[in-house]
Amino acid sequence: MNKKTNLSVTFVIIPSIILPSSIFIFDN
Repeated sequence: MNKKTNLSVTFVIIPSIILPSSIFIFDN
């Protein structure tokens, strides 16, 4: 269960880091 939760958290955190940086790159 702990592993599954950790995976879910990773899938939430990674896009939240990648999306703003890609928006920043396209904006700039």
